[in-house]
Amino acid sequence: MVSMRGENSDEGDLRDASNNNSPLSESDRNNLLSHALELRPNSPEFQRALRGVMAQSCLYTILFWLFFGNAQRAARLILSIRRNGKSASISMYICLLQACVGIALSTFFFAATFSKAGLPCHLHIYHGVVGVVISSMCVHAVQLEKAYVVMGRSKPLLIAGALFILSAPTFIYSGIWLSHVDTSDNGICKVTHAAIHPWLKFIPDMLSNVVFSACFLHVVLRQHRRFGSDSWKQLRNDGFITMSVITLTNTVAALVAVSGQMNGGIVQWFYLLDWVVSNHLLIRQLEHMRDAFLLDEGRPAARTSGTENMLTQRYSMTGSRPTKSDANKNGSNRSSWFTLPVPLEHQTPRGW
Repeated sequence: MVSMRGENSDEGDLRDASNNNSPLSESDRNNLLSHALELRPNSPEFQRALRGVMAQSCLYTILFWLFFGNAQRAARLILSIRRNGKSASISMYICLLQACVGIALSTFFFAATFSKAGLPCHLHIYHGVVGVVISSMCVHAVQLEKAYVVMGRSKPLLIAGALFILSAPTFIYSGIWLSHVDTSDNGICKVTHAAIHPWLKFIPDMLSNVVFSACFLHVVLRQHRRFGSDSWKQLRNDGFITMSVITLTNTVAALVAVSGQMNGGIVQWFYLLDWVVSNHLLIRQLEHMRDAFLLDEGRPAARTSGTENMLTQRYSMTGSRPTKSDANKNGSNRSSWFTLPVPLEHQTPRGW
């Protein structure tokens, strides 16, 4: 979809786009299919344009089914929690939202590609940049929630996480108002971004992933060293895999963008790959966190009530053992911001 070049390679185009005071230059003329139909049939240019349109439609279809699978898993996760009388955490709903936005965007792009009156390239890029930003904000929010709870609801950590989330829209400004887009001869949308553009996504994403994942893993490793149960081992492994793979996809997407040598519109495909992979990993981690609580020491899910789970969380945070009065006080309140997935006897009394 997008090619990435440094600011110096096309400074004139960037200045022209800025001087027109319009987001993204509209020199792309029309949408991809219309561009292909303007060419002489059976000409080499027509064949290249047609191959470009078909390749993008295939990739949009693959993305749709990947996001659809993620949305199904997130929905099943939420329903399984609610069927056991517990409230799903905000992270589960955020992962569902992230997948649904991916479904909507891939469907929208696929339909627009084959529509005679579809969107021109500059509006394709506009919607793509906004979708990538929404995905980044979802990832930041999920990682923040995990770190915030295990670190004892630290206010400084919450403020830092809010700053990461609020910084994400700067990527929209760079991707739209500091960019120039056009349609290549093979029907591919390509855009020239400012040199700072990939860093506005990479730096917040990398810092958020490393800081929040490190906070979560710090607690998990401490608990695993103390108790050595399979539950903590599963959480430890998932934490390392999630942090490492998301870091890898963020880095690859940034390197492709910064290289400035990539043509044919592959940069934004790497951003979309980063999106679908991070969504899959976060849902997978939440599934295993649920299973760790349900399966540790052979305890089935149905034996753990919502009240007991809330008391488990309180015990882990405050170090005070739950009492009968606590159960009576909280018995009617099912809501809890985050569900700790570990049985009470495996919590450490203090230090969380």
